[in-house]
Amino acid sequence: MGLGWLRDHMVGRAARIGHVARCVLGSGICLGVVTCVVFAAAGARAENLPEALAKAYQTNPQLNAERARQRATDENVPQALAGYRPQIVASLSAGLQAVRNLLPDNTIQSATLKPWTIGVTVTQTLFNGFKTANSVRVAELQVQSGREALRNVGQGVLLDAVTAYTNVLANQSLVEAQRSNVAFLRETLGITQKRLNAGDVTPTDTAQAEARLNRGLADLNAAEVNLAISQATYTQVIGNAPTQLRPAETVDRYLPRRQRQPKQAIGPDARHLRNRSGLGSRPADAADLRWRHGGLADPAGQGNLRPKPAGARPGPQSGAHRRGRRLGFQ
Repeated sequence: MGLGWLRDHMVGRAARIGHVARCVLGSGICLGVVTCVVFAAAGARAENLPEALAKAYQTNPQLNAERARQRATDENVPQALAGYRPQIVASLSAGLQAVRNLLPDNTIQSATLKPWTIGVTVTQTLFNGFKTANSVRVAELQVQSGREALRNVGQGVLLDAVTAYTNVLANQSLVEAQRSNVAFLRETLGITQKRLNAGDVTPTDTAQAEARLNRGLADLNAAEVNLAISQATYTQVIGNAPTQLRPAETVDRYLPRRQRQPKQAIGPDARHLRNRSGLGSRPADAADLRWRHGGLADPAGQGNLRPKPAGARPGPQSGAHRRGRRLGFQ
């Protein structure tokens, strides 16, 4: 009876332990799957141009080295300003000295002394021929020069980042185009070989199709090499390998609205005549109107750019000019 109860108790305990172990294992598997999904989603997220520029600005080794050099240059200013401040020098000395004296009665007297000295010296420069002021001015100018050099290096790094980004996008598109071209040429070669077997084409056509396919393969290889080079340059400049890049946005939306609209090249009088009589729709009419109202264009179309002299009569009247006179516009 006691052995049976003990066996049942041990079996139940083992079952409970197995259930807990299965729950822990299931939780670990779920956590691992969720972690993998999160990292995969983060890796699959497309990277845009502003993010790439931010990474290059923060992690580029050339830019970081220039920043470190600028920090070292900034320390020259406090060193130069130290010339205005007083200098304090403190000194402390201690020693051990043995003294032995022979007295007149042939008595020897000896003693051991421990001398020590302490001193404080304060020095303040009152005038040194403007040396300190000039040193401070030189240090400040060096800081300004270093900042401009740092800004120049930063602009160069950002330009390299944009160039690397666009080169990767361009080479990726070129590789896809070359792959499509190779697939098309393979299909063309297969069709040509079938037509050769059917007697529809000559072996020369098949050889030409094979030559075109080999040329396409060579172009694809060159495009892949250029893509690998651009990816390596991207990694060198930005700091990580390109994964999934998005095309950059256009800069037209940053322009003022008035610069987005095309401007008319003719004057207000010509626009008035065009609105009243329908003139100016052709280049010859617009040139004639500009010449008639004091412009530089030659209505005869000879390319003679000269101002109309005062009091001079207009040249041969064009058809547009005669139509304007008939409408009452002088």
